[in-house]
Amino acid sequence: MSTPVSLSLLLPTLGASLPPWPFQPQPQTAIFQNTRPPTPTPTASGGAPDDFSHTNSEDSVLISKNTSILSQLNDLERRSMHLNTTCFKDILLNATYKGTERGLFFHSKVYNIAYCKVPKVGSTFWTLLFTTLDNGVDFGKKLLEKKRSSIHAGRYTFSSSFTYVKSAKVPTILPTRDPYSRLYSAFIDKSYLPIRIHTNYAVLGIQNKSLCPTDVSFQDFLQLILNEAKAGKSLDQHWAPIYSICGSCEVNAQYIVKQETFTNDIGVVLQKLNVSTEKFNFIMHTLEGKRIQSSLPGIVATILERSSAAEISRCRPWLEVTRRIWRSFQIQGYIREDRGYPQGTFESIRNSSDPSLVSDIILAEIFKYTLSSEERQIQRENALKKAYEGVSKDVVDVIKDLYSVDFSIYGYSNIPPNER
Repeated sequence: MSTPVSLSLLLPTLGASLPPWPFQPQPQTAIFQNTRPPTPTPTASGGAPDDFSHTNSEDSVLISKNTSILSQLNDLERRSMHLNTTCFKDILLNATYKGTERGLFFHSKVYNIAYCKVPKVGSTFWTLLFTTLDNGVDFGKKLLEKKRSSIHAGRYTFSSSFTYVKSAKVPTILPTRDPYSRLYSAFIDKSYLPIRIHTNYAVLGIQNKSLCPTDVSFQDFLQLILNEAKAGKSLDQHWAPIYSICGSCEVNAQYIVKQETFTNDIGVVLQKLNVSTEKFNFIMHTLEGKRIQSSLPGIVATILERSSAAEISRCRPWLEVTRRIWRSFQIQGYIREDRGYPQGTFESIRNSSDPSLVSDIILAEIFKYTLSSEERQIQRENALKKAYEGVSKDVVDVIKDLYSVDFSIYGYSNIPPNER
């Protein structure tokens, strides 16, 4: 499987949003006196969850008696119960997509927790998280400095497999995301941004690679996915249904972490695992707004590096590349929608080989015309709604069918964003 650049560390929710982290760890009496997870409804694998065997010798971050935190923990438990109950009804028997190409799993041997790696659901961040859990904060900091592509290409001691995680009944984290939002994010990352041009060749059915693909619409991109699924082909894991990647009804699903409530969910899971204060603070700080300053340069550098390849640069001039980078940050809600692309500014640096100049221009814009969290959310939602306004009802209906299991077991509405 190829490992193209992912924007998931900085741009995990194109068309969606991450809420701000609302609370800080409090050194109060824990409401949990042991690390045994709640016992869920029996899963399709037929196994009960194993105990958490890890006892942390460091100062632990404990869940305080906070109503909000308790509510969030209850939400996580309800999600797990809903998934197991729905799976128990043999929902997969009527699934339209039958692909079974399982993805990569992580397994923290320190905390005895597994995770299914799902592209377009914060997979870069999860790599950072597991690195920190098993190897410490210093290793996490080093990883944060690397390009996204090198992070995904790395080899890690916590890498595991679906077969092991299932057979060992390891308590597992399943990351999820509204299928509509995930598909739009995949389109922006793998079709709109000029880093994976073969996707657009496939969408347009161009066999002669000496020709340049024209712009691909979101509907065209979705139609390719639907056509491939109808033909019985295995879908790229960046847009394949999550249940098919993770074997969601077969593993010991302990936590369902939603992209829409990502920061809060991560915080509760880390506290439930009794991670140290140092690890907790580093991981949560990485999710806060300051991460854009450290992450954006690496992301921009990778995009510029990939787009400089001969087969891309002849079809997408440098100014067009930077224009699309600019627009992707508007879709994400970092650059105001009404701020036009400063072509003259980018024109003045086009002959420079230093990608940090592009990053500096974008960061200066972001911090000069800062959007509030509410404004960012509105801008993201508007971009997602507008994208689906251009998609025909017939295509939306097939999406509902193709991703019906994800909609059902993860508790998402199948009503398209523009009709909500």
